[in-house]
Amino acid sequence: MIKKEKKEIEINHIFCDDCGIDITHNNRRCAICGKDVCNKCVGYYEYDGDYTTNYCKSCWIAGEKYREEIKEYENIISQIEDKIENIHDKWINECKKC
Repeated sequence: MIKKEKKEIEINHIFCDDCGIDITHNNRRCAICGKDVCNKCVGYYEYDGDYTTNYCKSCWIAGEKYREEIKEYENIISQIEDKIENIHDKWINECKKC
């Protein structure tokens, strides 16, 4: 026996918040402001494993001065982590002598 069943489906369309085109694939949501942007309107993206972190053009431009400051602190943190690792290695080496 064959039974027919009618189903209604709802399809959501995502539109670029900057240029207004219908984004059929590869939509990118800005990590700062949350705007949906198409590939043409994305300011910058970077891969984090399986996912990307995306920024719209206006947020990417606004963040230039902040990214420079963040980079300086990341360098400081990296140097501190290296020093901590070095001290930890000295500790381990001293204990190996025991």
